[in-house]
Amino acid sequence: MLAFLLLLASKQILEVASRSLRSSSSKKITSSVQGGDIQRLLHHIADCRTDPASCGDAADTMAKYSDNMTNTVLKDINETQQDFINLGIEIEACKMTSPEDHTTSFNVKAATYTACRGTQVAAAKLAELCKATVAGAQTTKSSQCESTILTQPISELQGICEPSAQQPLGEWLAGMKVQFDSRVVAFEKQEDLCNSARWALGNNTETCSVVTQNSTTQNNTCDTELTEIESFSCNWAKGFTSRCSTYNACYAGVLARYTQKKTDLGKDIERWTQTWTAAKKMQCTSSAISSSDVVNATKMKECNSANLTNTSFISVNVPELPQKQTCSVPVIYPGSKIFRSKIYDSLPADVAVRLPTLCLGWKGGCAEYSTFAKSRVFLANNGKSCGVDAKKQMKCDGSSQGVFVFEHSGAAGKCTGSAELLAVISDQKVACRFDRSAPSPAVSCDSAGQSDQPAEIVISTNPLPSGRSGKVGFQFKSAGTPPWAWGTGPRSSWTDNNAHIDMHAPGGFASIMFMTHGVGHHPLDIGFQFQPVTRVTPVGMRKSTSAAVRKSIADGPASLTCGSGQIMTRITGNFDHTANVRYWYVECTDLPVGQTMSQTWNAWPSLGFGGAGQGAGFITGMQGKECYSCQCGGPYISAGTKGPGWPKGQARFQYGSISYSQPDPLEFTVEYSSASP
Repeated sequence: MLAFLLLLASKQILEVASRSLRSSSSKKITSSVQGGDIQRLLHHIADCRTDPASCGDAADTMAKYSDNMTNTVLKDINETQQDFINLGIEIEACKMTSPEDHTTSFNVKAATYTACRGTQVAAAKLAELCKATVAGAQTTKSSQCESTILTQPISELQGICEPSAQQPLGEWLAGMKVQFDSRVVAFEKQEDLCNSARWALGNNTETCSVVTQNSTTQNNTCDTELTEIESFSCNWAKGFTSRCSTYNACYAGVLARYTQKKTDLGKDIERWTQTWTAAKKMQCTSSAISSSDVVNATKMKECNSANLTNTSFISVNVPELPQKQTCSVPVIYPGSKIFRSKIYDSLPADVAVRLPTLCLGWKGGCAEYSTFAKSRVFLANNGKSCGVDAKKQMKCDGSSQGVFVFEHSGAAGKCTGSAELLAVISDQKVACRFDRSAPSPAVSCDSAGQSDQPAEIVISTNPLPSGRSGKVGFQFKSAGTPPWAWGTGPRSSWTDNNAHIDMHAPGGFASIMFMTHGVGHHPLDIGFQFQPVTRVTPVGMRKSTSAAVRKSIADGPASLTCGSGQIMTRITGNFDHTANVRYWYVECTDLPVGQTMSQTWNAWPSLGFGGAGQGAGFITGMQGKECYSCQCGGPYISAGTKGPGWPKGQARFQYGSISYSQPDPLEFTVEYSSASP
């Protein structure tokens, strides 16, 4: 009966272990120890209750079952350990070719290519030497084969056959024999020299044909290598996006499984420990019962010890995953600074090689259009290169070649619309803006100096380039009419006639009034009153010029005007009492570049008094004349004074307002720069 009770206790242990196994996330243990084994064990325990003699069999079955449980725990621990190792192997398989590996391969190709060009130079020099040899052989052949003795006509030799007067025949024949024998020897010798020269020319020509062909073949081989290097580098750059996205997805998938397995490991170890402990108690219990149902009480007591089994070995070494690779933006591609340095800087001096075929499309955006967005470029306007001078103003006169960058902010259509143009000055990018004061094309690249204008252009045309250059049309945005404060000062007092007149308004004249003086003064000398403009522009005026006009009193004030790029700032009139005339002077001050003054004359008033003024405008001219039919009036002249036929003075005025030049549409030739990073 005691054995049965012990087996019943073991059944309870078994049920605890079974629940632990059923709740385990691993299917390995449960598939091994559940099912037929556990059913057979429960069957033996049930038989032990009705037949105590069979308890020994139940104990044997329990021992086998516990052994199966411990073996399965060990197997599961090992497989879990292997799973972590496999995850590390999987994440290594995700690894993409590193930029360092690509650079190493590129450097090998670049070195091979440079050596190829060196061989090309040697082959070209050999071909040139061979060409010179053929030319020398041709000269020798011409010299030897065009000798007089070989080319002289027979008719020119007939004279030597004429006998002298009374010369004996024998003597003549002997003389002829000597001459002809000598000429035959000379002819045959020269003919041999000519034949040798012909042979040498033919032999050298044939040899040089092979040498020249070898030089051409070597040149073609190097050109092919250049194309292959461009393709190799361009394909690497083009694969940047897909390469990185594939790697990131692969790494993220393995990392997710690794993280989940690492999270579940604590619960797995807890279950393995419970199962292992239960199995060891079952083993201990079964060993305490003999086959004859005899219980070893001492041993049974040990089965309840807390130190029955050591479970410290139940653990899994979790390896750290390799660090995730960084997806570096390609720096070696046809058109990059490194590519140019590696492929071109080490070339022999005597070889001419085409520039690389640009590979920019992989950058996306507008990089492959004529603005070469975000890449450094050269600009030319009307065939002349553009640069930035010491005043930070753009000059397109061919005197310098600056480096610029287009950056698109709201590209529409084929990379047109809003963008920025920046100048690279001392390796710093500075925004370019419309500048009214700058000479054509009216652009300054100095953010601080032109902060009143937006650093923005609107691109109208930006096609795909032809090779390394293209045409780009754009217009700078303008802030419009710059805000400037227009205000007026107090009115002046009336000038005295027959005396010096000085009207000074450094900011311009806001209004001028005139009035013919009355009794006690010359009736045609006009008095004036004016009101100055106190503030005009934020930039200020530049320089002043003066003009003098002599005018008789009878004709009223002189015709005083300034140019459209000027503002009237001073009017003076000196009265000559002896001649009874007044000398007028006008001072005109230049407006800032980009500002012009409109000019409109008002009508003659046909009055002896009047004036002109315009809100936020300027008086830009003044003219006077006499008027016999003018209506008299004013505080000093009453109707009919001096008689109805007495002439009176009148004046009219020219007035206007400042207008501002606006950015013109521009077109530049944009060339990709070798200085591009």
